[in-house]
Amino acid sequence: NVGDSALDQAISDASATQNVTTVTFDSAANDVTFTSSWGSSDVTGQSISEVALYSDQDDFIARKTFSSFSKTNAFTFQIEWTLRF
Repeated sequence: NVGDSALDQAISDASATQNVTTVTFDSAANDVTFTSSWGSSDVTGQSISEVALYSDQDDFIARKTFSSFSKTNAFTFQIEWTLRF
């Protein structure tokens, strides 16, 4: 059982930080989607095992962990977060 304060600690380093590149509002579905993309030359050689979404005021909004993979220049990496209201 993990306490709330432990969730504020990154599992991996933040050297792969990327700003949100696209924000899409869907008023019919009452949701907003945030997209971040890392190009083929971004964070090459780094192991990635988590992603997190922060507000522009550095408030923690969401986090997802997954099995680690090594980012290479053979592919791009894109994350989409959809928040429904």
